[in-house]
Amino acid sequence: MSDPQREKQRITSIDSMRGIAALIVVYCHILPAMSSGEAGAFGYMLEFLRDQIFQRGQMGVALFFIISGYVVPFSLIGVKQGGIGNFVISRFMRLYPAYWLSLIAGIWLMGRDFDAPTILANVTMAQRFLGFPDVLGVYWTLSVELVFYFLVAFGFMAGVIGQPRRLAWLTLGLILTTLAFAAARRAFDAPLPAGNMIFLCLMFGGAWLRLGIYRAHDLWWIVPAFLAVLLAICWLLYYPSNYGAPWLLQYSRFFYAVLLFFAFLHWRAAGSPFLAYLGRISYSIYLLHMPTNALVASTLPGLGLAADGGLMFAVSLALIIGVSALAFRYVERPCIRMGKGMQAYYTGLLVDRI
Repeated sequence: MSDPQREKQRITSIDSMRGIAALIVVYCHILPAMSSGEAGAFGYMLEFLRDQIFQRGQMGVALFFIISGYVVPFSLIGVKQGGIGNFVISRFMRLYPAYWLSLIAGIWLMGRDFDAPTILANVTMAQRFLGFPDVLGVYWTLSVELVFYFLVAFGFMAGVIGQPRRLAWLTLGLILTTLAFAAARRAFDAPLPAGNMIFLCLMFGGAWLRLGIYRAHDLWWIVPAFLAVLLAICWLLYYPSNYGAPWLLQYSRFFYAVLLFFAFLHWRAAGSPFLAYLGRISYSIYLLHMPTNALVASTLPGLGLAADGGLMFAVSLALIIGVSALAFRYVERPCIRMGKGMQAYYTGLLVDRI
């Protein structure tokens, strides 16, 4: 297989993984409308899949974070002019336009009252850092993304991103710090952000897999070692007095996400064109699925169809994909294209100054 074919297959695998992650999150968030009317073994199986395997969407979120770590820092490799500026432009135009669309949809369709300061804080995407609640529950992951982008930008300026050995030490240091924070949480109930740091470990682990230097057969001990440390972190962190779910169940979301990531990436698991397309529109799916589902839940009862949980599930899923496809075509893609033009203009300004 030629290098271009191999790279195309890699991109298809990544997009397919994004598609699966998006479907996991959507399934877990819209299933309650279906399972409430279901009974017997089938309904139990659906709920078991949602609660025990997919962890109410947390497995999909963990997979999203690994993919983000694998993809995002790579955009800075080999950049000589305007690396940080172009990185900021790229991330802003990728994240904010679709996010603002979902914010409007959330306020309009979810039927919740928010005061002006909360709405304005959410416009910045930094509401959690400013002490305000999220308008949509899914926004919590974006605060983790912002922290990751900041660390990536800082690491690029410090000469860590692009230097495999330094990146490996940074990743190892982050993992050990998370382990220490989890131990402090368990021993002293210290208010340390060990939970969110697990997600950063996944992201920097993904970055190291893309940018690090290692032999392929070394992954047979590196990945189990990483999973073993995550197991220890979860045992320390998710102690029964503070968390309802057993610690091993909390760990399973990371375990399944890592295994699925490697199945697609390193064993070239077959991705389908449909999954790859869902992956391309997955950001809009993630942001818009809750307002869209709320619209379906408020509309179908007026048509006498509320009791049919299966129909509600099918209509919600189809409408979510359709709305997300439109948002990608008319909001995301044009803004990404505009961002590339802004990057070219910014780079040109820097070149003219030299």
